[in-house]
Amino acid sequence: EAATYTISVLVTDEVGNSATTTIQLVVEEDDPITSEPPTSEPPTSEPVGPEEPVNDGLGTGAIVGIVAGGVLVVGGLAYALYALLAKKRK
Repeated sequence: EAATYTISVLVTDEVGNSATTTIQLVVEEDDPITSEPPTSEPPTSEPVGPEEPVNDGLGTGAIVGIVAGGVLVVGGLAYALYALLAKKRK
């Protein structure tokens, strides 16, 4: 059966920008499916969002790991010094 179908797609991003596209599909008895050129509306506004993050070097996890390792090394040295001094006193 011949018919015309209209498909509209509305896309909205995480900051609220949106765009709409409409497509007309015409189905004829002789030709299974053909499509007319899509009509689209321009986006309602220019995309606005957060700037790309700047990579300033080490990530948070790496910094935490370095600090934790440093604390363990300093603690180990302090314990070794304490144990050495305690052994000398005996």
